[in-house]
Order: sequence, then C-alpha cells, then structure tokens
Amino acid sequence: MSDDAVQRELEELRARVARRAEFVAILAHDVRTPLAAIVGSAQTLQQRRGELTQEQREQLLAVIGREADRLAALLDEAFDTARIDTDTFTYVFAEIDVAELVGDAVAAANATGKGVVVVEIQPGLPPVNGDGGRLRQVLTNLIDNAVKFSPPEGQVEVAAAAANGRIGVSVTDRGEGIAPDDQELIFEQFGRVKGTGRPGSGLGLYISRAIAEAHGGTLEVSSAPGDGATFTLSLPTT
Repeated sequence: MSDDAVQRELEELRARVARRAEFVAILAHDVRTPLAAIVGSAQTLQQRRGELTQEQREQLLAVIGREADRLAALLDEAFDTARIDTDTFTYVFAEIDVAELVGDAVAAANATGKGVVVVEIQPGLPPVNGDGGRLRQVLTNLIDNAVKFSPPEGQVEVAAAAANGRIGVSVTDRGEGIAPDDQELIFEQFGRVKGTGRPGSGLGLYISRAIAEAHGGTLEVSSAPGDGATFTLSLPTT
C-alpha cells in the first residue's frame, strides 16, 4: 500500500472517530433534558404527594409520559443511526401498497390532534418493493416535522402520484421555510437549523434519507425562507 493510501485511510479513521465522539457528546446532551424532567416530576410526586392537588398530580404524570416518549424516540433514532453507520440496519422487502401506506400515516397523524393533515392520492398507484415498516417510519417523520414547523392554523398537505416508473410522495408545510444553505445540512447527522427553537435530535431526516436510498429512492427538499417546505420521497415502482 502506498504512503498516500495509508495517509487517506488514517484520515478517514480519524474522521470516523471524531464523528463518533461528536455523536456520543450530542446524544448525552440531548438525553439530559427529558431525563431531568422525568426525574424532577417523579421526585415531586414522591416528596410532595400529600400537598399536591389532583390536577397537579395529573400534570406531573403528563410530563413524565411526554418526556418518556421523547426519550424513547431519541434513543430509537440513536440506535438506528448506529446501525446505519455499521451497515446493520435491516430491511424486509415485500410488495407495498403505497396508497394504503400513505393513508395510514396520515390517519395516524390526524388522530393525535396536533395538526390538520390533508391527503391527495392518485388512483391506481402501482406497488413498490420495500420494507413497509421502514417506509412508514420515513412518512411519519416527514409528517411530524411538517406539523411541528407549521403555524397552528396551517394545514399540512400530503400527495402521492406516479410518473416515469417512480412514485413520489410529497409532504408540504406552511412554515418558515429552509434557507438554501441549510437544505443539505438538515440531512446530516444531528443537522439542525440554528434559531428554530424546535426540539429534536437532528437524526430523523438523516435516517429517512438512508432508508430512501436503501430502497433505490431519494429524499429531497424544496423550500424558500418564508414559503414553507416540501419534502419528496421518490421510489421506483415494481
């Protein structure tokens, strides 16, 4: 092996070590917030249970439940990211009805009551070969993000259509939009746009793009500041 090749391998190894150290540091930081809320609420319930009203107890229990869900989601994303990086992220491929998949994801989002999601699905969509659970994970992430970044009165639009041997599923919000310089950053590990003030691990879109690419597809964004954003998952048909 030449000296140049050895040097390149050393540089790649250093970069991987640096990324892993950053991964662990950011994960440790992000875990502290929900964990502190859970511990604090549990201690209050334990130490002051005789002083608290029923409403106060229910509020503390709600905090514990909400933050436990947030912590579980963060850890799931961290584990998925580690599996992607080590090529151990598994898929079970089968013929998938995209219309059904999209409809289920939209129904689940609307059931939360956190936003209004409307859907338009082209009739007669051809099937795709994919992992239904993983693709549902992508759609759920895109819709959840769209709801989170939309104003309270703004609705999220989901559309699915086929053209040129591919199916495109788009998710459009009416939020603040994404600056051009940030449109690739958001797909990187822990890539978060500064100044949004929104919670999140910064791993969801990284995982979603990896899933799309494992299906021979793509995940892209089109946006402009102040004009919302459209994320489009494109998949080859069978």
